[in-house]
Amino acid sequence: MKKERKIYCDDCLKEIEFRGDLVVSRILFEIIPYHASCYGKALTTKKTILLSNEPLNGPFATFISFLFCIAAIVALFFDNGWIISILCLVFPALRLYIWKRFERYLEV
Repeated sequence: MKKERKIYCDDCLKEIEFRGDLVVSRILFEIIPYHASCYGKALTTKKTILLSNEPLNGPFATFISFLFCIAAIVALFFDNGWIISILCLVFPALRLYIWKRFERYLEV
């Protein structure tokens, strides 16, 4: 796979080359890529008030996305469940956006 785009850490501004070294987090409404080590350092600074403590591209986030997809399907069986279904699909859409914007350009 040819790299089309380079991903840079928001903290140290160096290129992130491997998917295992990428940690995607959010500060308020902004999605930010970090190296795993830079993310650990950022959690110990003043940024920790605004920085999310759980990475958005980790295995837990993927599992939660899967659960929300199931909940969206189940919600369709209830009256006005389409509203809940749409709300349940927000987090899986965010997870898909993170993969599309950052992860697909990195080597495994």
